[in-house]
Amino acid sequence: MGSAALNLAFIATGQMDIFWEGGCWAWDVAAGWCILVEAGGIVVGGNPGEWETGVDGRVYLGVRGAEGGNKEQKQIVEEFWGVVGDGRLAYDG
Repeated sequence: MGSAALNLAFIATGQMDIFWEGGCWAWDVAAGWCILVEAGGIVVGGNPGEWETGVDGRVYLGVRGAEGGNKEQKQIVEEFWGVVGDGRLAYDG
């Protein structure tokens, strides 16, 4: 859509289920991240195994809130990471 924050907000509203982004900066995701988390969604690192990521992490995976709660969200993340496999996004600076 051209805006990482807008895509994260779309997840919060249920218009998207998942969003994977790499290379953006904190200011590109901060507002959407807040909206998504307040709506029950989660944001983790976009690379496999990165359960904890900061707003300055540069690689993000947003997942909508789920009826099954955090357990279902974790299953979605793990399934996505399984598709990514050994591939990793890396951004300097």
